[in-house]
Amino acid sequence: MSLAQRTALGAFWTISTGMLSRTLSLVCTLLLSQFMDPAEFGEVAVAVVVVGMAKLLAAAGLGQYIVTRPRSERSAVFHATLYFHALGALLLGGAYLGRDALGQLFGAPHMGRFVPGLVVATWLARISVPPEKVLVRDLRFKAQSLITALGEVAYGGVALLLAMLGAGGFAIVWGNLARGLVLAVLMLAVTERRDWLEVSRVTAARSREVLGFGLPVLVAGLADFGARRWDNLMVSSLHGETAAGLYSYAYNLADVPATVVGERIGDVLLPSFARIDPERRPAALIRGMTLSALLCFPLAVGLGAVAGSLARGFLSERWRDVGPMLALLSSLSLTRPPLYIAFSYLQALGRTNTVMLLEWIKALSIVLAIAATGAARPLSPAVASLGPLSACVAVGAAMLGSTLLYLAVVARIERISLWAIVRPLLPPLVACGPLVGAVLVVRGAMASRAPGWSLAAEILAGAVAFAASALLLAPAASKDLLGLAASVLRQRRGRAAGDAPQA
Repeated sequence: MSLAQRTALGAFWTISTGMLSRTLSLVCTLLLSQFMDPAEFGEVAVAVVVVGMAKLLAAAGLGQYIVTRPRSERSAVFHATLYFHALGALLLGGAYLGRDALGQLFGAPHMGRFVPGLVVATWLARISVPPEKVLVRDLRFKAQSLITALGEVAYGGVALLLAMLGAGGFAIVWGNLARGLVLAVLMLAVTERRDWLEVSRVTAARSREVLGFGLPVLVAGLADFGARRWDNLMVSSLHGETAAGLYSYAYNLADVPATVVGERIGDVLLPSFARIDPERRPAALIRGMTLSALLCFPLAVGLGAVAGSLARGFLSERWRDVGPMLALLSSLSLTRPPLYIAFSYLQALGRTNTVMLLEWIKALSIVLAIAATGAARPLSPAVASLGPLSACVAVGAAMLGSTLLYLAVVARIERISLWAIVRPLLPPLVACGPLVGAVLVVRGAMASRAPGWSLAAEILAGAVAFAASALLLAPAASKDLLGLAASVLRQRRGRAAGDAPQA
């Protein structure tokens, strides 16, 4: 296969398995609300942020180093693995020891009880990271995506079962333990140990190379994590644990389109960008963003459009405020896919210092935007009346500004206009208009029906409306996507026919 076809096939596997696992995870998340109190969900969310921050710091960008070095020697991978696990032991231990003090700091004094289990679960999952990055580096997306999906299925199944049995927030902890165990066992089973753990002499030169790449990515990754999770801490501090639980729940739902499609495409494109000739990279970047927009935008807009019906049909009364939060936060899935592809592109170019700076601008803009809404509450009755919804508006605005900044930086580096990158994204966005109209019409027509039936009809009507409008309003992107999918299918059928025994 050509690199484009291998990339498309990799995207197919990562998106399809990711969609299956995230669908199951979404169902699990919806059902968890029936067995868990919002305040306890908020405590677990804060604990996940604390342990996740330690996990991110301990990653130090070393996984990306493995992915972006397709021709590196095994000694380089061994150095990355060694430092990866040494930092993990140090920082996860620090999260465990500081759990009570951090809980007091972030307005969740009882979250420390969840930290020990989450630390063990994170350690298990980290065992799988170096072999997983070797799979991605070698474009073995099928194995990597299937194992990742199985990990998500294990999380959802265990968490839901234990929540039904009354485990409360610990159901999420045990779900994470199950996911970490599945990932560790299966990733080790499908990779050659020598590819990532062939012991070699530790040298200063190789250490400088590995850490010199990883440390800027670490600082950038911390900011990226902060952009996704520090808002939970801010909401908890400003509005309390219950509001933090509702916000975290809504954010997890709103994040589905970006993580299932947008980030998966970015993950596939990272090793592909590293293999493409420099003069062809800008065109590949724009093409990747356009196809990502065609897939992600209708999911994000559609999720926001059906948020009210989703909340009425599947959430209990104490979780009902998730609906308007979800409608506002779904805007994140419009901005994050192009941002994440630009993030991967800059990493492939080796612009890790640039990524670091942009990620910190993004994280600080989100934190400052939420803080500004908190400061404005005593001064503005309108802001005060929004309550936690003001944080949702602030996050959406900050993410939009950060995405435009990312695209402007890429345009400047490649000496192309920002409009050349943004313009192809507009037709897929405009094609979402009929989707919203169809959802609203169906909702009005089925107002007297059960919310579940109304939701199903809204989703179906929105999907049909977008499929038709995309062919009409975004014909170039639609034909490109269909043509790429057809070429991959033809290639695979040809290979299958060639492998078949001959008479």
